[in-house]
Amino acid sequence: MNKLLWCLLIGFWGAMFAGCGQPAPPTTAAPSGVVALPSEPPKMVLEKAGKGSGKQGRLLDEHEGIYVTPIKALFSTKEFIAYEIQVKHALSLYEAYEGRAPKDHEEFMEKIIKANMIKLPVLPDGHKYVYDPMLKTLMVEKPAP
Repeated sequence: MNKLLWCLLIGFWGAMFAGCGQPAPPTTAAPSGVVALPSEPPKMVLEKAGKGSGKQGRLLDEHEGIYVTPIKALFSTKEFIAYEIQVKHALSLYEAYEGRAPKDHEEFMEKIIKANMIKLPVLPDGHKYVYDPMLKTLMVEKPAP
């Protein structure tokens, strides 16, 4: 029993020191005196927030079928209701009451979205909501394709 315990301990420590057989990730060091400049930020484009802007259900876009199609319809309908019904209605009520549209993004988010407790769909990573006061429309800023 004592030999077995020693063999197990030696095998354990040998495996710990030898590693699991996977090579260490290569490390690249910048030459001394070289400063890495941040890359140029990606070009962004604005598009009207609408059906298809949200994150949910995007993995199902290329699929069809008896199970997938109703799920895609559910996500699409939720986005349509949020953008085309709730936001438009709240914006028209605000314009009727105040006599003007919100002047900037902060006022839009405070007086339209937050005041009416509208749950906007979650956007994919790198996308964000932007209110355009000239168009009186909620837009989505996203990286250019």
